[in-house]
Amino acid sequence: MSDEEHHFESKADAGASKTYPQQAGTIRKNGYIVIKNRPCKVVEVSTSKTGKHGHAKCHFVGIDIFTAKKLEDIVPSSHNCDVPHVNRTDYQLIDISEDGFVSLLTENGNTKDDLRLPTDDNLLTQIKDGFGEGKDLVVSVMSAMGEEQICALKDIAICKRYNSLAKDYNQANRHTRQLNKDLLPPPTLLIRDQQKITLVSFSEGKIYDNVELPSPPLSTWSCYSCGHGWLATVEECTKEGVTIELQHPLRKSSTSVRLPVLKRITLEKVILSGDPALNPDSYVVGATQGVLGLLAFTRARQQHWTYIQVPTPLRFVDAIFSKNQIYALCHNAEIVSVNLDSNSYNVPEAKLLPRLKPFSRNIFGRGYLVESSNGDLLLVLYIEKVQHSMCRIHSFKVYKVVFSDGDGSVIEQLLETRSIGDEALFLDDNHAVSVSVSNFPKCQRNSIYYSSNRYFSGKHGMRTSVFNLEDETITQPYPLKIMQSYAYGLWIVPSFNGLC
Repeated sequence: MSDEEHHFESKADAGASKTYPQQAGTIRKNGYIVIKNRPCKVVEVSTSKTGKHGHAKCHFVGIDIFTAKKLEDIVPSSHNCDVPHVNRTDYQLIDISEDGFVSLLTENGNTKDDLRLPTDDNLLTQIKDGFGEGKDLVVSVMSAMGEEQICALKDIAICKRYNSLAKDYNQANRHTRQLNKDLLPPPTLLIRDQQKITLVSFSEGKIYDNVELPSPPLSTWSCYSCGHGWLATVEECTKEGVTIELQHPLRKSSTSVRLPVLKRITLEKVILSGDPALNPDSYVVGATQGVLGLLAFTRARQQHWTYIQVPTPLRFVDAIFSKNQIYALCHNAEIVSVNLDSNSYNVPEAKLLPRLKPFSRNIFGRGYLVESSNGDLLLVLYIEKVQHSMCRIHSFKVYKVVFSDGDGSVIEQLLETRSIGDEALFLDDNHAVSVSVSNFPKCQRNSIYYSSNRYFSGKHGMRTSVFNLEDETITQPYPLKIMQSYAYGLWIVPSFNGLC
């Protein structure tokens, strides 16, 4: 297939750079690079040894992301290369015109009509056949350096009842939901297995079986809730590190974000400072690796991670963005803070905040940092008290972190509380969120909903349970049935605006 047969569309991108510089020696396989003025994905990179009269050189082999043409280049490892800004966005297909143009539905409800059908024969056939059969189709559009092209197809059949709920919710709260956090719906429990996806809505008291999502998180089993409705999936592990992709499974038209390679193989936590779809240029992604004490972050559109030096070797179990800082929780309940000053180009330092409350050695388990609806930082500990070899007591303790300064860098005290008011906490293996449930009577207030395969095993071995903070009872949450209570899942905050 010749280059002339490919159709590329220009995008008005005034004021925004199409590329950014990156040192050749830091570009890795599966990253991106500009070769001969074309955006390419790096499929092979090798570095020659430094000679007596010159620098080490990097040999790049890339595949043009639009034409699939193989290109090569050799660059001194200390020199900068141009790296393209590559974005991938999903749109629902509305119509196909006779002259080969498609009409796509954007997230804000407008239409996009400037793209042609792809020229790849297989993809073209799939789109035409699926559209002719009346299927709901979502196409993925790759964009870089002022060009964009349909690159993939998704066949979706979103649960009609769930979509109807989203529309009703938006209609009822269209004027006030952005101003009142009490109107935000509680998270939905997403349960995965090899055959199906199940969504459990505790606010409705309903279970949706065999759901096909717009962006199904089934490409990998290494999947993390990272906040704002997004999931982080580990797409590839190599000796260089791990490649992480962000996606929003409950949004019809969403952008998947592929992050730069993280140099550690295993992860404990991935966190987001904001919604990448709403803040595509200003969000931050954080990552922790528990055993080795890794703490790193990358900003929107960056192609590298910034690795933070911690004061002493620590094992991180949780992390959160709050008050323009990263707070990371250690296994011994100590907290590390990192001030993310956007005006500084220096690597930020991690500060170990003094632990004010001692914890008994016979108490151990899992810890979480959660921000309440009114902005308070909460420390939540899953407690397992060992009375003797045959008796263990499971419970939770919640502490309000009180700071003595305005910037959240000095802890004054930890106040234990047995009341979080009308709020409920939702915990899974590596994520926690606090939501007001005052408008959702089917949810239990002042309670902790927890679902886990690794840490918790509630009443009668249930993997998903509810812990009441006031009377410390553990119950099976409605509407889960007995068999389903042994399943566990991820808490996803529904982005109802994106479903309609």
